[in-house]
Amino acid sequence: MVTDVVDLRDFYNSSLGKMTSAHIFQTISRLWPTLEGHRLLGLGYPLPYLDPYLDQAESVIAMMPAQQGIITWPNEGPSLCSLIEEDEFPLPDESFDRILLVHALEHTSQIRSFLREVWRVLDSNGRLMIVVPNRRGIWARLDHTPFGHGQPYTMTQLSNLLRENMFTPLASTRGLYSLPSSSRLMLTAGGVMEKIGEKSLQKFSGVICIEAVKQVYAGTPVRSRTRFHLPVLAGIRKTIPS
Repeated sequence: MVTDVVDLRDFYNSSLGKMTSAHIFQTISRLWPTLEGHRLLGLGYPLPYLDPYLDQAESVIAMMPAQQGIITWPNEGPSLCSLIEEDEFPLPDESFDRILLVHALEHTSQIRSFLREVWRVLDSNGRLMIVVPNRRGIWARLDHTPFGHGQPYTMTQLSNLLRENMFTPLASTRGLYSLPSSSRLMLTAGGVMEKIGEKSLQKFSGVICIEAVKQVYAGTPVRSRTRFHLPVLAGIRKTIPS
């Protein structure tokens, strides 16, 4: 079951959510320290992780699954969010050179079709990054955060899934070693726990993160029906004020 966009927004507006996004962005930025001049697409609910790149990237948009819903983003200017169907993105081939999946893969009901669309819109020299809950971590075992919903993965499972769908993993990292607790003590100790976890508890991280490239030699996926490339904002169906 896909987590509703309102629940995701409320989580990331909470103290625990803000700490969580800060730690996960540190994980992402190890592989993507800067995206200056790149075209960035975020899929799922990537908003807290796209904000730091707004002033760097050439272009940034977010697309969310129709069953999840959508909110306006960013807070100022025109909305850069659109709703999509998992198996059909209203985008031209090779239109982005960076794609970030957060709260996406673990919720999709059509993994193969979804990853085929990701493959299609990713530039031949581009990079894909996927952040998913770690099956061995405590965050995947508790359902009061978004990371306790959907299908968690191990690093091996995620690597194999990417290879089966025409991607080649390049690098991986882990993050989120803090406990999923809103207590003041846990929030205060979050930074220390991240440092300890990176040194001695890597297999039990809250999330795993893999960067991959598309296997161009694998060939272009066959399209089953005529595809219409709509303007990005044309996909918006419902909007919930942020």
